[in-house]
Amino acid sequence: MDRKFLTDLGLEKEVIDKILDQNGTEITDLKTQIKAKDVEISTLRTDLINANNKVADLSKVDVKDLQTQLANEKAARVKDKQAWSLSSTLAKAGCDGWLCREC
Repeated sequence: MDRKFLTDLGLEKEVIDKILDQNGTEITDLKTQIKAKDVEISTLRTDLINANNKVADLSKVDVKDLQTQLANEKAARVKDKQAWSLSSTLAKAGCDGWLCREC
């Protein structure tokens, strides 16, 4: 909006000044909001790029290999638990390792 347009409408100078002041205030407020949204968009864009990079990294993970490793670890835990249980039972029976005290 410009002064000539308002003058051509036949408005008085004081009215035109008030209209242009109000218009300037509103434009300043809108520019501030736009800047804030630009910052938000930039932040979201950066977050999206980071998230996409993480997804790309995760897509490189060999899931089948991890499943195999997990299965192997579970099997090893079962063996360890059995060995501990046997050792504990032998210790309670008075046996030390391979030699039994009662033998």
